[in-house]
Amino acid sequence: MKYDQVLTLAVNENNAISAVKWGKVWRFLLEYKNSGGGCVGLPYENKTSLLNDSYDFILKESGGNFKESDLRAIVPKQAKIIVTQDQKVAINTAIRLLGDLSSDHAEQAYYHLKSLAEQLK
Repeated sequence: MKYDQVLTLAVNENNAISAVKWGKVWRFLLEYKNSGGGCVGLPYENKTSLLNDSYDFILKESGGNFKESDLRAIVPKQAKIIVTQDQKVAINTAIRLLGDLSSDHAEQAYYHLKSLAEQLK
C-alpha cells in the first residue's frame, strides 16, 4: 500500500513500527519482517497527536515487540514524576496568573502547564 508520508518510529531485528499518513489520517503501521503487517490503533487527525501517543503505544500496546532502545529520536520520551499537593497548587496558580498575560511566551507556558495539570488529575 502506498502512503502519503511515512515516519519510522522504532526498529529492531524482527519488527518495525512507523507513523503513516494516508489522505488526512495518521495511523501506526506495525510491520513484522517475516510476515508483513498492517495498520493498528485508532486514526489520528494530525502527526503531533500521534507522536505524543507513540511512546506508550510502541512500548505498551504493540504486543511487547519493542524496548526503549528500539525507539528513534523522533519519539518523544516520557518521564514519570511525583508531585506533591503543594506543587499541584503552585502549578494551578501559575496557570491562572499566566492566563491573564498576553505575550507569546506566556501563552506557550500557559498551554504546556495546563496540559501538565490535566495529566496530574
